[in-house]
Amino acid sequence: MEDARPLELRWTPSPDDARETAKVVRKVCRAGLKQWVWVALFVVLAIVAVAIGSTSVAVIELLVAAFLARQIVMHPPRKARSFDKDPSNRLALSATVDSRNGVTITDGQQTQSIAWSEVERVVEAPALFVLFLTGTRDEGWIVLPKRAVADPAHVDLLRHLLLPAEAELAPPP
Repeated sequence: MEDARPLELRWTPSPDDARETAKVVRKVCRAGLKQWVWVALFVVLAIVAVAIGSTSVAVIELLVAAFLARQIVMHPPRKARSFDKDPSNRLALSATVDSRNGVTITDGQQTQSIAWSEVERVVEAPALFVLFLTGTRDEGWIVLPKRAVADPAHVDLLRHLLLPAEAELAPPP
């Protein structure tokens, strides 16, 4: 890939960003799968409890399974509602995406630089890109909303910088 010029982004995070990010993270991270395994385990235990005649234990296990399933399904909206409670979520952000150096994000007070070697995976969602960081897949990611580019035509350039191989193979989801 030839070196594309660095791209400047500016945005203020929104609850919609938090919701969409939570959906992407839930799909990608192993934590989501682990949670569903726990739900399945409690359902199986409830079936076993019914088979051996312990209906009260089965009811408790089914209630726990239902609660866990609800938590998994409701996690993104709950996360988005809690978004407004943290004032740091309302700081204006800027980022520079560079084909050589990676991504540098600034909130006006501090700067974080992420080299491409620290990015394990990039996932494109309808309104944003999520960069999963190496070694912190269940906890660390960077969100770059598509609306952060100055010109909507630059979303293709952002895609090219973040997904150099995939950008030529398939259109965004």
